[in-house]
Amino acid sequence: MKTPAAERPDEHALLDAVGKIYAAALDSTAWGDAVATVCRLVGADAGLLQVTGLPLAQVAYVGFGIDPERARTYVEHYAAVDLYNQAARAKAKAGDIIWDYELIPPDRIAGTEIFEDYLRPQGIFGAGQSLGGILKNDARELAFIQVVSRTRRRCFAPSADETLKLLLPHVRRAVDIQTRMGEARLAEVTLDRLQVGVTFLDSRGRLLRMNRAAAEMVAAHDGLELRREGLHATSRAEHMALERLIARAAAPGLGNSAPGGALAIRRPSGRRPLSLVAVPASPSVSLFSGMLGAVVVLFITDPEAGPPAAPAETLSVLYGLTPAEARTALLIGEGRAPKEVAQALEISVDTVRTVLKRVFMKTGVDRQAALARLLARTLPPLRRDA
Repeated sequence: MKTPAAERPDEHALLDAVGKIYAAALDSTAWGDAVATVCRLVGADAGLLQVTGLPLAQVAYVGFGIDPERARTYVEHYAAVDLYNQAARAKAKAGDIIWDYELIPPDRIAGTEIFEDYLRPQGIFGAGQSLGGILKNDARELAFIQVVSRTRRRCFAPSADETLKLLLPHVRRAVDIQTRMGEARLAEVTLDRLQVGVTFLDSRGRLLRMNRAAAEMVAAHDGLELRREGLHATSRAEHMALERLIARAAAPGLGNSAPGGALAIRRPSGRRPLSLVAVPASPSVSLFSGMLGAVVVLFITDPEAGPPAAPAETLSVLYGLTPAEARTALLIGEGRAPKEVAQALEISVDTVRTVLKRVFMKTGVDRQAALARLLARTLPPLRRDA
């Protein structure tokens, strides 16, 4: 028989728990506090939040009241053989509140590896000691929050299932928010690794965000600069052309057969012009924090930025080149002549030509220019300091 530890929590306690749940959405290190708060509300002495990629692998796990070493062994081994996870995958749907015995009767779990080696040593026997709420169960992942009471301390509050049901939608939204923010951060980090400048503009051409490469080009004040009203070309005539370019990309449905377009921006330094290409923004860019309202993506390329970063190991994997062949190919791809390659690698010109013949054979080209074009199409435009 269960011994009540508390009555149904009051509104203040529930709001406090909701606040901690959404705080965890913004800071993943706060999930431990959020899970602990949920456990206290329902009278449990342990609990966890788990997101498992499917098939059952790639477990993300936050626990409260669980020995860290046991948590580690669960993630590394027991998650893959957890019969409760398998049963939840087959029977449950998002929003369900489920007791352990509803997934697997205690007599069926006894004797299994996870029971004998993981659950029973912790005093968990599958008889009303574990209550879970399903956050997600789809083709990509199984996610749930679970609260646990130890054996001989079946201290769930009488309203534990009701309380968990009230909090479950908030936990689900918080996990979704964290996922979206993680995707946004990953996308931004990826953009910052590009050698190409990428900027996001609103319908009036005002700058909303730009990646690292674009920021450096603008900061150089060599053809483009940032003013209060947004990106500005140094030349008045070219700035007017830039405004027209952005306007075409911002209004793709107003009779523009090819929305957006391209523009060359001359540079006072005398270096080759910057190349600008504007396209309409996809609605998905609102994924980025602060990107609401972005309607134009402007790509900026500096033709004198130098070749992109490319580890020799990449060419070795793609074309079966030896380290020496890969280094030679990369230097040729940068536009260097065999004599310059020989000087850079401190070998003879004849050796460079011999190595090049092997590179040509392995890559299927027969000229240096063709090799340079192949590498330009093969290798991503990554910054050398990415």
